[in-house]
Amino acid sequence: MAQYMHLLTQFRIKYANRYWIPALKGLKPLKSDQINLGISYNWADKALFSIEAYQKWLYNTTDYRNGASLFLDFLPWYQKNNAR
Repeated sequence: MAQYMHLLTQFRIKYANRYWIPALKGLKPLKSDQINLGISYNWADKALFSIEAYQKWLYNTTDYRNGASLFLDFLPWYQKNNAR
């Protein structure tokens, strides 16, 4: 999955601002990989047992840099998180 818009939220005392920011040269699109595994068993047509598991990996997540402001800062306001 790839998402080319980043949702940023700023919480203030009385309200929250939400901004949709497109992917930029220094701000890559969010990407993810996900796997699912499941098994089920139908016991004598009376009970169905199933178990499922999933794992999701996120790449190029974005967060505000500490102390940064979206509109009042000349330095990049974002912080790249490339950890898996």
